[in-house]
Amino acid sequence: MGIVNSTAQLAPLSFASSITGFISFAFTLLTFLRVFWENITTTFKAGRESKNILTTLRIELEEERCSLREIKRHRRSRGVERSQDVFKGPELDESALRNLQTTVRRLTRRFEDMERPFLADENELAKRKARQRRRLSRGRSGTRGPGGEYDFEKAKRYQSDGYESDEDRVEDLYSTISLRRRLTWLNCRSEAMDMLNAVNRVQTRRIARQVGEIACMLHSYKDLLDDMRHGVAVTEDRMSRVVGLRRVD
Repeated sequence: MGIVNSTAQLAPLSFASSITGFISFAFTLLTFLRVFWENITTTFKAGRESKNILTTLRIELEEERCSLREIKRHRRSRGVERSQDVFKGPELDESALRNLQTTVRRLTRRFEDMERPFLADENELAKRKARQRRRLSRGRSGTRGPGGEYDFEKAKRYQSDGYESDEDRVEDLYSTISLRRRLTWLNCRSEAMDMLNAVNRVQTRRIARQVGEIACMLHSYKDLLDDMRHGVAVTEDRMSRVVGLRRVD
């Protein structure tokens, strides 16, 4: 009775296991390289990206606070009687308005904690203001040509744009990026993006409520205009019977 060698039977199975292990290792290595490359790219782009995202968050949160504050002030000035005698629709009632304000306050506190490592100190802010004053003074003195005439082309370079000045002033609040701040931004970038999406959701909820309120108001006014048109037609018909007037279409 001969000896049966199992090496030939196990060879296909071991070969398939080796191929599967090699493919799994290749996918793991590619995933690691992709994550590593994304982290390197985020670290190199942190200087401009952090200022853009933090500036956008600060401006949008401030605008949302002002919008909700204005809506609340308008509701209080309108009064309870006037807000109840028009219609019942998807308006921003006190409960919805309070929930939105609570969400915005919570997001603002999270944002303040997140942006604190990126803010510039008083010395850096003072140096930036001094550089801006020197630049403006050089711009005013350089708008005159050799003969004393006014150079409009040079003057345009130093004219401030109202739409860009707000963002420039907000960006001036943040310090020059360093290696420590780059690593900090690498850790908190995902939180900043989630916060930006949360602010957009709050804005969408507020706009949806306001648009629904306007739609219901227009529908209510349409019914009111139809009733008024019908009343005018009935009045004209009665007047025509009394004094002989005829309606001219």
